[in-house]
Amino acid sequence: MIKDKIMMKGAINDEEGMKGTIKDEIIMKGEIKDEGETKVMINDEIIIKGEIKDEEKIKETIKNERNDQR
Repeated sequence: MIKDKIMMKGAINDEEGMKGTIKDEIIMKGEIKDEGETKVMINDEIIIKGEIKDEEKIKETIKNERNDQR
């Protein structure tokens, strides 16, 4: 689903809602509780700041490049 790359610090609780809509790049720092609300708004790039819980699930959706910055 993911086209280019994801740079992550931390983990994600539930990325199921957004993984189908991501077009280009996501840079995540911090905390996400429920991004299901934002999934319709994702087109190019998302910069998320906060605290994240579990990134294990999103690893499955990454196609090309992954940068883990833990």
